[in-house]
Amino acid sequence: MPITRPTLTYGPVELGVGDGSSPREVFAPDQSTVSAQFKVKHEERFDAVVWFLGYAQLAYSGGPGTTVTRLERLTPKPHHDSATGTALSDVYATSVPDVRHHQATGRNSTLYGSNEGSRTEFTKSILTVGYEHVPFEVAEDGVVDADEEWRRYLWVKDVQNTTETLTLPAGSRKYVRDSLPSLGSVPYGKVVQIPITRYLLSWELLPGDLYRVGTTTPTAWQKRVWGWPTDGIKPLIGRVNSHDWLTFKAGTLLLEGVKPIQKRHPTIGLAWTFEVMLAHNPVAGWLNAYYHATTTGTSGWYFVASYPHTWYDVPDVPDDYGLYNVGRIERVFDPTG
Repeated sequence: MPITRPTLTYGPVELGVGDGSSPREVFAPDQSTVSAQFKVKHEERFDAVVWFLGYAQLAYSGGPGTTVTRLERLTPKPHHDSATGTALSDVYATSVPDVRHHQATGRNSTLYGSNEGSRTEFTKSILTVGYEHVPFEVAEDGVVDADEEWRRYLWVKDVQNTTETLTLPAGSRKYVRDSLPSLGSVPYGKVVQIPITRYLLSWELLPGDLYRVGTTTPTAWQKRVWGWPTDGIKPLIGRVNSHDWLTFKAGTLLLEGVKPIQKRHPTIGLAWTFEVMLAHNPVAGWLNAYYHATTTGTSGWYFVASYPHTWYDVPDVPDDYGLYNVGRIERVFDPTG
C-alpha cells in the first residue's frame, strides 16, 4: 500500500522560536543549511524521524520479487520560515543528528533482567533536525508517473564538452540514403572528429532491493539496464535514444554506463545512488557518418548500415544493424517491470 506519513499523537512541537535559539539558518552558495529542534513523544521518536526525513520503497504486484509497479516515495519535510510559514525552496530535512531524551518519569527495573539494573523512562524526546539544500526536484508520487522517475531525485552532477576522434567500422557497412541507392562502403580506417557533450547524472535515494548484487535473480530493471542473455534481453547501456527525450533529438544521446553507489540512509537503510553517464553528439547523431563525395552523391552525414543496406527511421533501426543499437534509454530511470 502507498506510503503515508506516520501519525504523531504529540507534535512535533518546534522549540526555541520564542527566544530565538532555534532554528539556526545558514544561507550560502551550494551550502544552505538549517538546524531546528522539535519535541515529540519519546515512544514516537523513530516515527518522527521518518516523518521528517521521508522514506522510499518499491511497490510490488504481489510480494517482494514480483513485478514492480512503481517506486513509492514519502518526501522529506521542507524547512518553513517560522515568521511566515512559507516553505523555503529546495531546503529539506536530510538528517537528525541529535536525539535527547526529555522529561524523565522515574526508573523501571522490569525492562531488563536483574543483572542489568533499571532504566530511566521518559515521556518526550527532543530531536535536532538538519535541513539542507538538495540539488534535485522533490515531488510526490501523485505528480510523477511510474515510468518517469527522471522527473525527481535526479540532478546533473557534471558536464564536460570535448572533441573526439572516432574510427568507424568498415567492411560490409555502407552509407545509406532514404529512397536512393547507397553511396558505397565505408572505407577502412575511416576517421571522423565530432564534438561531444558528456553528462553525468545522479539518481538519488533508491531502495536497496532495486539492485541485487551477485544474484542469479536480478530485478527486471537490472536486466533492462545491463542485459540478461538467459532471457534474451540486450542491455540499454550502449544504445542511443530511439525517440526525442527532453531536449535531445532521437539518435543523438548515447547511454555510456551506469555506476551503482551503495549508501546507508537513516530510514531507507541500504540505499543506492546510480550515476548515469550520457554522451550527446549534436552534429549528426551516433548513427550517421560523414561521406566525402568523389563522383557519386553529395558530401554530408549519412546513415551507416549493414547488409541489406536499407534506410530506417531512428526508432525502427534493428539491433546489430546500424553503428549503435537504439532504444528507450530514458527507461534507465524506470524501476517498473
